[in-house]
Amino acid sequence: MTPHPPSRCSSQGPFTALALAMILALPPASALAQGSNPDSILALEAYIRPPEAIAEAVLAPRYLNFSFSNANADQSWFLEAVDDGMPSISALSKPFHELGGTFIDFGANRNRTLTLRGSAGLRLRSLDGTIRDIQVPEGARISNASWSPGGTQVAYFAHTPTTTHIWVAEVSNGRSRQLTRTPVLATAVTGFDWTEDGRYIVTVLVPEARSPMPAVPEVPEGPEVKLTEKGKNSLRTYASLMSAPWEKDLLQWHTTGQLVLIQVDNRRVIPVGSPTMIRSVNASHDGEYFRVTRTVPPFSYIVPAANAGRVEELWDRNGTVLDTLSSAELNTGIRAAPQAPGADAREPEEGQDPRRSMAWAPDGNGLIYLEQEPAPDTTATDTAAAPAGRPTARPAAATAQEGGQERPRPRRMDRVVRWVPPFDSTSTEVLYETTTRMASASFSEDMRILFATERTGQTTHSYAVFLNDPEEKHTLYRWNSEDFYENPGSILSNGALGGTGGGPGGGGFGGGGAAPETVRLSADGEHVFLRGTKYDENPEEVAP
Repeated sequence: MTPHPPSRCSSQGPFTALALAMILALPPASALAQGSNPDSILALEAYIRPPEAIAEAVLAPRYLNFSFSNANADQSWFLEAVDDGMPSISALSKPFHELGGTFIDFGANRNRTLTLRGSAGLRLRSLDGTIRDIQVPEGARISNASWSPGGTQVAYFAHTPTTTHIWVAEVSNGRSRQLTRTPVLATAVTGFDWTEDGRYIVTVLVPEARSPMPAVPEVPEGPEVKLTEKGKNSLRTYASLMSAPWEKDLLQWHTTGQLVLIQVDNRRVIPVGSPTMIRSVNASHDGEYFRVTRTVPPFSYIVPAANAGRVEELWDRNGTVLDTLSSAELNTGIRAAPQAPGADAREPEEGQDPRRSMAWAPDGNGLIYLEQEPAPDTTATDTAAAPAGRPTARPAAATAQEGGQERPRPRRMDRVVRWVPPFDSTSTEVLYETTTRMASASFSEDMRILFATERTGQTTHSYAVFLNDPEEKHTLYRWNSEDFYENPGSILSNGALGGTGGGPGGGGFGGGGAAPETVRLSADGEHVFLRGTKYDENPEEVAP
């Protein structure tokens, strides 16, 4: 593909600000620029510096700000990315491939964002004022710094002009060592993860014996063909689309990588499965199982590459697919058929997996998900049996009209289910069930307490349940969203210092990926914390 000139960057949304700041950082092209009329400025083929008031505001060194937020496990050290301002013009000018909204620095096998958004270094700070610099590779740009679960190490990406590698630093002395021997493939999966025991790092590498990068055909392979489909199309206008078969081949080549576990202490690499188009990876606590989302061709000329089909699978360490968790076909913008009157929009479509909000259990034992009993078949006399190994649905009364009156919709059990290895049809256990559909759920760190959220109309009910006494719901709050000034906030999780809004009303294990952030309890285990902004009807008298 012919590389785009630097001027193309200014049309790509967030990069507009980057390019503007770089222009501001340059010396004035001419004294004429400061006081000339607009026509003269436009005719001058050079970067122009604006008035000093604007330049000073845009170039203010905000990157020097620091907050004590990214702490290790015992909050003895806080991690700081040492920034040095906006990326250089040379970085912005580096050739890249633009493939259906996916921008790839092909010279370094990574997403272009990683090339443009790195830091100059890393630093550790403690609350007593101690500062310790982490020794990073000379000339490398740094990103994705991540604490080990025990808080004694920091792993990070080190980007050079031609490669991306993972390095690991020791907190005790700040010294770093390179972990990866083979370069990381950071085109689609732009990060990495520690396993919960801190022994391994999960990442995607450039495959061994990789074929050469597809080249631009010297002769067109055929005419440009776009096929229409039946149905109303709700497409918007996209700025970046593919237009030829070889571009599809190029995108597939760029995003086909090898999933691996790397043992942190000795750099041993354990391949998981075969190279494939990996979209995202989420490992179990011990690195024995993986939730892998793969991109599934075909690609399209009328929608971006992100609209391609996908399938999420559960793999073991050998790469064996144990179960298909979810899937979606290529989305070309055709509107779905209208829903039948009275149908529940939350119901899974025919053939869709009824399991929802799946995530690894906080205690490391299997997966947790929510699943509601299937709707009763009003044409049958009894509810159909659930799939083998799943909790059997209870019989429910029909909802058809009888005697000219419509009977109320029957209550269906909604359940929190644990699914443990070997992840077959017989290895599920119901942890909790209720007659109201749960919007989200989280646990205390020891998984003794379930925190759930239910929504009815505009009302949110957040409550706790002790799993050894599941019949009693301990209400945390009820809130009607129309009462703006009564918003109680969201429950604090065991995230970074200061917490993040997890748990009921704030995510729980409905985030669709990693293990849920457990709910933070008080020291006596009797209370939870709420965080948010409290507004008053008279903000001039009572500030938020």
